[in-house]
Amino acid sequence: MKLSFRFFHTKITHLHPGASMVLTGDEMPMFSTLGIISDDAEVSDEIIYIDVFPRSEDFPPVHASVITTESRAGFFKECNLVVLPDGSDLVKITQLVSRTFTYYFGWSDALYEAIAKNNDLQV
Repeated sequence: MKLSFRFFHTKITHLHPGASMVLTGDEMPMFSTLGIISDDAEVSDEIIYIDVFPRSEDFPPVHASVITTESRAGFFKECNLVVLPDGSDLVKITQLVSRTFTYYFGWSDALYEAIAKNNDLQV
């Protein structure tokens, strides 16, 4: 199961109505896990990255999908972005994204298990 960039943007705008989304291509990115931008981050299409820790400007992960703030958005010119107002609590956003993955993947696992065991799906 993967969750879309737009889905996370919608979740984030509940906390930060000023959040904007920028896509570099026609396809909507889809993710199966969360990552944190760091100087040694290896970019993967499966990961939605959060720019939590200040880091050097010489390692922007090209073509990654990143959640960041307005003042740092320029470091990620070739990335898909959810841009939050400066001063936004990215740790809370990290927790939101993590809880969202946990909730939906738990739901997905329970559904697949019920199907595999031929259980009633209405429970």
